[in-house]
This record gives sequence, structure tokens and C-alpha cells, in this order.
Amino acid sequence: MRKKFFTLGAILLLVLTVCGSAVAQEDEQATATTITILHINDIHGRLDPFTPWRAEAEVGGIARIATLVNRIRAEEENVIFLDAGDTIHGTNLVNLFFGKPAVAVMNRLDVDAMVVGNHDFNFGIDVLAARAEEAGFPILGANVRYKTGEPVLFLPPYIIVEKGGLTIGIIGLVTEETPLVTHPKNVEDLEFLDPVTMTQQIVEQLDPKVDLIILLTHLGIAEEEAVLKKVPGIAVVVSGHIHQEWVIRSEEFGHAIRVQAGEHGRVLGRLDITVVDGIVTSFRHEFLPITPAIEKDPAIEAILTPFREALGTKLAEVVGEAEIILDGERANVRTRETNLGNLVADILRARTGADIAIQNGGGIRASIDIGSITLEEIFTVLPFDNYIVVLELTGEEIWQALDNGVSQVEYLRGRFPQVSGLSFTFDPARPAGERIVEILIAGEPIDLNKTYTVATNCFLAAGGDGYIMFKEARVVMETGDLLRDAVAAYIRAAEIVHPRIEGRIRLAS
Repeated sequence: MRKKFFTLGAILLLVLTVCGSAVAQEDEQATATTITILHINDIHGRLDPFTPWRAEAEVGGIARIATLVNRIRAEEENVIFLDAGDTIHGTNLVNLFFGKPAVAVMNRLDVDAMVVGNHDFNFGIDVLAARAEEAGFPILGANVRYKTGEPVLFLPPYIIVEKGGLTIGIIGLVTEETPLVTHPKNVEDLEFLDPVTMTQQIVEQLDPKVDLIILLTHLGIAEEEAVLKKVPGIAVVVSGHIHQEWVIRSEEFGHAIRVQAGEHGRVLGRLDITVVDGIVTSFRHEFLPITPAIEKDPAIEAILTPFREALGTKLAEVVGEAEIILDGERANVRTRETNLGNLVADILRARTGADIAIQNGGGIRASIDIGSITLEEIFTVLPFDNYIVVLELTGEEIWQALDNGVSQVEYLRGRFPQVSGLSFTFDPARPAGERIVEILIAGEPIDLNKTYTVATNCFLAAGGDGYIMFKEARVVMETGDLLRDAVAAYIRAAEIVHPRIEGRIRLAS
């Protein structure tokens, strides 16, 4: 059983609620209704099982989730299945088919509703509209509208469902920060309204019509809590976006039961609530681990098999041509400037418009020979599901970052930086942390007090490879675009690539 996270207030309230519910059920047994809410979030295209970093056993897989969902539906009368967003983008299996496989399996799962997540916009608004049309379930977005003021019809604000004689309103909300956490061009025609205001308006409409209100959210913690503080009457919040497992109920936030099921389909969340006269009198929650012990649902496997087979054909696609060998050899990308390192870093900067770009050499895993370049070669070079992030860093922090990058060069550590928009000189004979001698940005000495925008990958942005200064930096843009997808798109557009060594990284003489 996975640990549940409760605040002290939530624990005390839960004890009082459960004790009090026994009396309510005894007095009004005939009117008590149990609703089972199954929930997932932040699948990020991981439809197939996967083995997490440093783990031995695989986890997840939508076919295994389907087996559990079907089993629970056979056992319980009143089941609602909800998806809290960031579903249709994130892995090769969904990205190369623009989210179609994700929608196909969610249709088979008979999802009651999904809220649109910020990364569900990653293919652009037209593709999202097409996927919403294919979906046999509503994709909600109460606080999304066109800048012209018109509603986004394929993202309805809410739905009403009937379960166990109860009328239940489900409202979908996505973070206002969506233009920062997908590429801005993907949502340039849209605006994301204050979730508090929109929830207030919809609750006023729904209140006379429903017995219970559920929020299905893809919000930040502060946004979600602001809604709950300002809008009374919310019974349950099924959330995503934070990638955490939690179960919280507290008086401070209107007694709403708040649940979230981690990330990537590692668990299925199950919430059972008992409702008497529109009041949740008790609840029970558990996280059901998705492990190899669970059989895969054959119907889901049948849907995915053609996509998997077609994936092989897609990867064989020739996207461009290399006029020279693109050097991604381990011993080189972890110790010196290489032309492939330059190309990847240049693409990071070109894709985002950042002042500079830093890519860890350890994220580049192979070379590409002269001649045709296939998608499979690009995915071999960049095998990790790293997406592009832009941070704000001072010149001093950039200096620290590059010092970290060259601090273990003699051990061929993956933190060695391949760069764009800057050049630097280092002395490997100096002590670690004191090796950077000079940094030039746009040909001028770096200003240690100035703030620069830095494009990088999400691994480094999270503090990976010792880049702890990145973890504390302000995120300017979190595109959701996989780095390898950006590289493939760049080469496809360029047709022929011939990056050179330019003296971006020099040894002190």
C-alpha cells in the first residue's frame, strides 16, 4: 500500500468525519449512496509499460490500467472514471501519430471526462480540436477561450452525469500558466482565464441543478487552493499537473477531498465516497499499483498493436542528410566541443529564442554517419524523453553552471556542457569548481549581474547532473517539446546539415 499524505488538520477532520458518518448512515441508511471515482493524471503518452530509471521492474501500461478499471466496474454500481490531463503527448508512440493512440485507448476505457492539460496543447490547437472530435468523451476546459471572446466549443466547461440517483457536475480547469508551459505558438489564439472567477460563475449555474460538484483540474497548487478558498460547495477535486500522489481533506479548503495519482500511469487512484443528502459523509482512498502482476487487457493491446507496428515504419523515415560525420562519441561529447553537440545546442536556442543554450554531453548517446539521417538515428542519439525548458539565470549562475559542467571532465561525466550562444575557456588543471577562466556571450565578456535566458532540457532544469542552480531558477518557458522531436524537425527543414567546430569550448593555454 502506498503512503497517503494528510495534513494534521486533514487527519483530525477525517477522524471526525468518519466517526460522524456512522451516525448519519444509521439514521439515513436508505439515502446513502456510494460513488467510486477512478482517476489518472499526467500519463504523458506512456501507454506502454516502462522501467523507471534505476528500477528493476516495469510499471504502468494502459492495458493493465484497463484490466483494473473493468474489474472495479464489474464489482461496483456507480463508477466515474476521470483523467486529469497531460495525456496525448510525450512518447514516440503518441507523438508520431499526433496523439491518436492515446484517444483511441481512452475511448475503449470509456472515460467519463478528461480535463485538458497544458501539454495536450503541444501539437497546436487544430490537432487538439481533431483529437477532441475523435474522443468519445468530453475534454473539459472551463477557463479556456479564444482571444476574440468566443468559447472553444471542443473544450466544454463542464458535464453533468447521473450516478446512483445523484446528479453530479464535473468542471474542468487548466492552469493559467499554460502559455508558459507549452510553446506559446501552440496557444497564440487562446487566453486562459482566472480559474477562481470561472469556477464561481459555473458553480452558480450548477448549484440548483446538481447534488454534487467535482473539480477536475490541471492547476498548480496555489491556483487550486485559491479556487477552494473562494468557492464553497466543492465536494471532490481530482487533480493533475504536480505529478504527486496525494489525498488531502482539510477545513481550510472547504472540506473538499483532493486526490492526485502521481504520474505516467504508475498507479490508478480509487476514491469511494458516501453521499447523504448531497453531503460527503465518509470516504476511502487507495492507490492501486500498476505492476506486471496485472494482466493486460486484450482489447487495449489490439488497439495499440497497429500503432506499434507503424512506429517501426515511421522511425525508418529519412529526415535529412549529413554532409560530415556528426560526432556524438562518448569520449568526445563529455570532454570537448563537438559538431553534434553544437548542432543540438543550436537547435535548443533556435527553437526557443533564448540567449544561450546548454546541453549535457551525457544526453548525446551516439554519432551519425555521413549520408541519410533517419528518425531512428536521431532517437538513438537522444534516447531520453527530455523536453525543452527555458530558464532565467544571472551571469554568476551561468558561471557556476559551466564550472559544474567541467568539474569532472577527467572522469568523462555526462554533465560536460555543449553550448550555443556563448563560448568559454576552462583549465582542467585547476581544482573542481574553479576551472572556468573566461565566458563570452555574443562575443562580449559575461556580465555576472545581468539576467540571461538559458535553453536546456528538463533533466538539467530539474537539477540533474549537479546543475542545482538550474533547479532554483525561474522557468520562463516549459515547451513540452521533446528535444529529439525538435532536432528531427530542424533537420527535416534544413534538409542538409554540416555543423562545424567553432572554438566555443577552449582549453586554457
